[in-house]
Amino acid sequence: MTPSPDALATLCLCSRLAVAKSAGAETFPPAKWADLSRHMATARIAGPGALIGKASAAIAESLGVSAPEGERIARLLERGPEVESEVARLRAMGIAAITETDGDYPESLSTKLGHRAPPVLFVAGRRGLLGEGGLAVVGSRDAGDALTLVAARLGALAARSHKPLISGGARGIDSAAMSGAREAGGAVVGVLAESLESAVRAGALGDDEARSVLVTIQSPAAGFSVGAAMERNKVIYALADFAVVVSSAANSGGTWAGAVEALRSGATPVFVVDRKDAPEGNALLIRKGATALPDADVSWPWLASHACAPRPATGTKALFATP
Repeated sequence: MTPSPDALATLCLCSRLAVAKSAGAETFPPAKWADLSRHMATARIAGPGALIGKASAAIAESLGVSAPEGERIARLLERGPEVESEVARLRAMGIAAITETDGDYPESLSTKLGHRAPPVLFVAGRRGLLGEGGLAVVGSRDAGDALTLVAARLGALAARSHKPLISGGARGIDSAAMSGAREAGGAVVGVLAESLESAVRAGALGDDEARSVLVTIQSPAAGFSVGAAMERNKVIYALADFAVVVSSAANSGGTWAGAVEALRSGATPVFVVDRKDAPEGNALLIRKGATALPDADVSWPWLASHACAPRPATGTKALFATP
């Protein structure tokens, strides 16, 4: 399916697909994209697709931005044919691009993340799972066997509750939770910080693609980076109804930083496994306001009854999403 003009423009302006075509023109990260969206709304431009084909001076004048900014936008939009070609190549691999202008963009990302919501997602598998909420389970790559078993039980809990299990796909806690959900017949959402293309080629979707989806906010060919991992943590929490931290170091590491950010935003209730053999970070997160999860099997109603009410995002929702 060919991208709509609005989707194509969003891909050109915000993704790194075919970026060599616009070398020297920096793409728009989420916060800058939200600013540009507000400029377009103020200028009564129906959507980003309306900018395609316009000269840089006309773009600057219509948006009320500087001449260099108009040139930047024009140069990024010029790579439309190359971006369309990349989208077609990815589609042949089973990878689709979803932008904030598309009707199947997950509403929870816009409502919970506001101006920090990623403008573009790349997905493989059953994309509808991204809008179903679910249970996020996160934790250390190097957790011991006992905590790994806890993660697997939480994956099974999500399956029994007919909710997707959402995690980062890394080894350790992530993989254990996703395996637990799959073995119990449940659905899984993997939010990756490494190459989606490589994961698809390696068969990471598993045997039943109808119960799995992989998603990344970076270009599908991009490898792992710490920055990508930190950004994907926001997406993991935002897609979920509830989140459980199984194992976290204290004051360091991606699990710790993601949990602290989630507690600060208050958009998704955060639970932390509370047991004697848990690392120090677990107890510190509970002191910071996370809800202690007892060392026992719990139910979805228990999570709902013990969750703190989420707070709305402080940013704005996407301005050009189609119903």
